[in-house]
Amino acid sequence: MKRKSLLTILTIAMVFVLSLSVLTACNENKHEFSTEWKFDEKTHWHECTTKNHTDTTEKTPHVFTWTEKTPAGVHTDKVEKGVCECGYETERTISDTATHVYGEEWKKDATGHWHESTCDAKAPTHDVMKSDFAAHTFGEGEVTKPADYGVVGEKKFTCTVCGYEKTEPIDALGAKDNEIALVAGKTLGKEYDGEVVSITKDDFVINGNREPAFMFKANGADDNTYTATAPKKAGEYTVKVSVEATAEWKAATNTFDFAITPMVIGVDWEHPYNNKNVLSGEPAELLAGDEAMITVTMESANVGAAVQSFEITGKDAGNYSLARKDVNVAIVKADIEGFTISNAAAFEKGFYVGATNIPNPTTNYAEIGTGYGAKTIVWEMQLEGGVWSRNLTKEEVLQSKTGTFRVHIKYAEGDNYNFGDASVMFTLNVKPRSLTVNNFEGKMYDGKQVTNFTFNDLVKKFGATTLDGVENFTSAFDSGEKYVEFREVGGEWGRNLSVANVLTNAGEYEYRIGVTATDEWAAVVSEEKTFTIKPYEFVLELGYGQNQNNASHDGGKTFFLRVFYQANGNELIEGQKIELWLDNEKAGLETREGSNSVYNFVPDRKKIVSKDCFFLKIGNIAYPVMENYKIVTKSPSVTTVEITVVNYTTEKSTSGPIQIVEAAEKRIYATVEKGYFKVGQTVEVYNSAGAKVGEATITEISAGGTTSASGFAIPSDGRVIIVLDNVSNVTLGCKIVAK
Repeated sequence: MKRKSLLTILTIAMVFVLSLSVLTACNENKHEFSTEWKFDEKTHWHECTTKNHTDTTEKTPHVFTWTEKTPAGVHTDKVEKGVCECGYETERTISDTATHVYGEEWKKDATGHWHESTCDAKAPTHDVMKSDFAAHTFGEGEVTKPADYGVVGEKKFTCTVCGYEKTEPIDALGAKDNEIALVAGKTLGKEYDGEVVSITKDDFVINGNREPAFMFKANGADDNTYTATAPKKAGEYTVKVSVEATAEWKAATNTFDFAITPMVIGVDWEHPYNNKNVLSGEPAELLAGDEAMITVTMESANVGAAVQSFEITGKDAGNYSLARKDVNVAIVKADIEGFTISNAAAFEKGFYVGATNIPNPTTNYAEIGTGYGAKTIVWEMQLEGGVWSRNLTKEEVLQSKTGTFRVHIKYAEGDNYNFGDASVMFTLNVKPRSLTVNNFEGKMYDGKQVTNFTFNDLVKKFGATTLDGVENFTSAFDSGEKYVEFREVGGEWGRNLSVANVLTNAGEYEYRIGVTATDEWAAVVSEEKTFTIKPYEFVLELGYGQNQNNASHDGGKTFFLRVFYQANGNELIEGQKIELWLDNEKAGLETREGSNSVYNFVPDRKKIVSKDCFFLKIGNIAYPVMENYKIVTKSPSVTTVEITVVNYTTEKSTSGPIQIVEAAEKRIYATVEKGYFKVGQTVEVYNSAGAKVGEATITEISAGGTTSASGFAIPSDGRVIIVLDNVSNVTLGCKIVAK
């Protein structure tokens, strides 16, 4: 404050001196300057008051007196106002006087830590600003990873102010010396087994659990012969075991000697005699892929000879060891091998009973050396249960009947050979015969057995051919039982069946004849043939007439129509009572119930029915075979039957007056007033006065424009046409009456 007052006094004094100078100059005809200040941005001065004078006092810089105009604020520096004595005014901004807001969190990097401004985005914006910057302060640090062999450790340091962390390495430990040794009690090597020697890490004590490398060489060989391939043949060897260095352990190498000893083998042979005393063979213990041969020389080639010498040869012989005490070889009796019947083919097909051409057996076997037993031929026959007979002579065989036989060539047991037997089996077979059968004609069912159906009736040809080199003991024609076999098609063959049951009924049959076998002749059966017994054909009439007295005892379902048997004089099949019935459930004729639940036809009705409305019964057979019967129509073109039910009456049937007479055709037209008329009936002709004028026989009746199939005319027909055999006395208005 004192400094500012002093400055103001000096300024006033200087102005005063200058004023005096100006006044003095003007008085001395120099310039007279105004007291009014003139100024620009940098200086100020006084001007001469004389007109047209441009002289001024010396221009001097402004001297400002500064006062605060605007105080400092957030992001805004303080502004000051300066005023010069000459009246010139200006402003200035005081840098770095603006205030800022800083966060409490420490920001950090490797160089240090600080607080950062948080007001950067507030207008006017600015870059992030740092405050309180200082270098880190670290403590003693903490070991986060200890150093190890070959492993660098790590230590962490933390700033005590801001928490900044840094790490520094710890030097690794140095590797240790070591030595490879065998496991206590371990011995390397083995006996030869065809496999490479197995030497593994587990055989050695190795520090640091390192994987060893193995190299092999023959014992005593140069070191440059080491190979990684392990040996497998018998011999003495050296193995070099090496391990690489690790962080903890230094590299190490050591060598060890071992042996693969030959496999101990033995010989235990029983060699069949072959007329040789030098015997060879592979060892029983010989491993796959190896080649070795044992040769043993005997004192002789005969059974019982002793061992003279032995040796092992071959590329792998050195891998095996054989001592004399382990050589046990003996020559034993041999089987006779390759000993067969050379002419066995002559026996394969067998022979017929009575054959005289059975050969002796032969063999192509060539004997080797000596010591065979006696050689013989033996014949045998197979008995029941597969047992073989005593030895037979060939003559006994030739006289035998059928059977299985065997013939041998035998060697007895000898000094160097066992018993030998070559054989062939053969059969004595029955001789063949031939047989054919005649055709047998069938018939229609007539209730009787077929006739002429015996072997002798049916045989066509029966014989046997003459065979070379074969004798006959009995006759081919008289040997064996002769028979006839028959069956329904698809059934089972049978003999001695009841002919009445099998060969009476309708059906399709197969038959054949045969002769049974004997011990000399074969059974023979003819070819099969067939014949048919057709069902009896019951022929329906074109129509039937019934009356209302026909009774039904099953509620009108069925009605008895006709019966055919001997007592009626109309027998169809001898001894059989054949009844014709109507199935009214199918036919549909009207019925009505009478007393005692008996049903009758309603009279004065006609109906056309089909063939299947009829069925048959056999009245005098308890269990008839109805397949023996067949209902047919009169011709294939006629498929229906007319049933007429007439009114039973004791009065005579009468027509109405004759309406038309066609004399040329002998036809009359009339109605039926009472009863009925039928074809074959004799009628009397009466004139309109009631007098009889003649007689005639009805030959045809037509109703509704068609001929009546049943031959009946009834009242419900209306006007009918009746054809008479004589119309000479018939005129219009006449009537006909049943006679």
